[in-house]
Amino acid sequence: MLAVTGAALGCDSEVGTLRVVILHRPGPELQRLTPRNNDTLLFDGLPWVAKAQEEHDAFAELLRSRGVEVLLLGELLTEALAHSGAARMHGISAAVNSRRLGVPLAQELAAYLRTLDAPSLAHVLTGGMTFDELPFGEGELSLVRRMHHGGDFVVDPLPNLLFARDSSVWIGPRVAITSLALPARARETSLTDLIYAHHPRFLGTRRAYESRSAPVEGGDVLLLGPGVLAVGVGERTTPAGAEALARSLFDDGLAHTVLAVPIAQERAQMHLDTVCTMVDTDAVVMRILAGQTAVALQNSALFTKSLALLAQSEAHNAELLATQRELGAAQRHQVLDSERHRIARELHDSVAQTVLSAGMQIQVCRSEIDGLTGREDLGERLDLAKDLTRSASEQLRSAIYALNQPGDDAHRSSLAEMLAQLATVHMPEDLRVSLRVAGPRVELPGEVEHALLRIAGEALFNTAMHGDATRAQLRLTYSDFGVSLAIADDGTGDPAKMRLILQLAEATDVDGRHRGLANMRARAREHGGTFEVHRARIGGVRVVARIPYPQSDPEESRHP
Repeated sequence: MLAVTGAALGCDSEVGTLRVVILHRPGPELQRLTPRNNDTLLFDGLPWVAKAQEEHDAFAELLRSRGVEVLLLGELLTEALAHSGAARMHGISAAVNSRRLGVPLAQELAAYLRTLDAPSLAHVLTGGMTFDELPFGEGELSLVRRMHHGGDFVVDPLPNLLFARDSSVWIGPRVAITSLALPARARETSLTDLIYAHHPRFLGTRRAYESRSAPVEGGDVLLLGPGVLAVGVGERTTPAGAEALARSLFDDGLAHTVLAVPIAQERAQMHLDTVCTMVDTDAVVMRILAGQTAVALQNSALFTKSLALLAQSEAHNAELLATQRELGAAQRHQVLDSERHRIARELHDSVAQTVLSAGMQIQVCRSEIDGLTGREDLGERLDLAKDLTRSASEQLRSAIYALNQPGDDAHRSSLAEMLAQLATVHMPEDLRVSLRVAGPRVELPGEVEHALLRIAGEALFNTAMHGDATRAQLRLTYSDFGVSLAIADDGTGDPAKMRLILQLAEATDVDGRHRGLANMRARAREHGGTFEVHRARIGGVRVVARIPYPQSDPEESRHP
């Protein structure tokens, strides 16, 4: 990246007004990428070259519309080759590797390249050449040529020229030609060096970091301000390279402060500019890769924990199935009585608070009414006390009714009958409850009936106490595969909120008011079943618990 201060080229900050920039338009070098060589050439996949060219042209035009002079690397290279014979020798010498090709083939190739005009030579230097594309025959036996496939490269392409920032960086009024770390990019610096050395536009440009003794890449160099640089030390820039660059800049008076920033030696953080981006003179945006790592680790831990919980649940279910026949009908008849006691305790807690509030309000009114008649707030307090007392009376009536039911349930041998009584016992007078049974009855294990009764009790209690419902419907269905129990109401409950509460309960606990939802789901899951929350057709909430039959054939247990 270049900026212009007056008539001189230079740059001392990552932010500010951009005047001149060097870009590389995607070209034939990208078309050389194949599934066989893309990894070697540092690409994760095969780019869509035509689309890349289209997007590049749009970007370049946008820069031009903002007053930025856009210099294309390919054009600069062609112009430098046309301008200087030394540039041609420079480019050919860097492209022809006699150690890899052997002296005879290398000499023939160099001689051929010297015959090319500037555009053709620039095409080969950037896009490469395969053995099949050699224009001359085998005048002399070449073992190298015979042992290579025709599609192998005699001159490697440079698809990473797209990242023009890496091969050079301007520091103040000077340009530093960097040393790229990986072999696939090593020759990029030779082309950059050629352009700055021989193109008329850059004649007289002074260099920084002439030695290039260790790897330093431009993407690791951030110009924080005049005389202040940050250098990322990681996969592409070594500690030795950062030190050599800093000493060179200090010696030339180009910087007074160089910050070495350690970054992870991995592909995702290959350069400092992939970790952070300077957006203002005193502001840097960090890409928080650690957060992504933490999320992945947490997800892995949660997945492992869920597998352990699943195994524990399956073991528990097996234990329940092994003991269910031992419990028998006696446990079924104890369920309803247990529900009475639970509901009585829960109602007592809420009723006690309501009656206490009403008593306090009435006491205040009684202590103030003598001598303070005519005050409007006394009437409001009396009305409030009246409402609270009425609510308490209804709850007490329901609780007393539940507690006074006879304890002998021996004649109620079916799940449907116990559900019918449960619905009657728990409900206040202003809530109408109906029960429907579908399918031929199946004799269920005592623990399954116990779970269904507890689910029904929790759901009806929530409907009566929190749902503001006037109607509730219970539907018990015996199918070919299992039993389902649905409880629907016409209240004000929000199914979406209830599903969210259930999701949160997977990772953490919920408050006491919503604990019943998690309990209902847990009871269904203990027997290999499911628990769902939907919108009821009558307007409120519909909860459905489905529990499969035990492994024995349910046809053996069906009753007419």
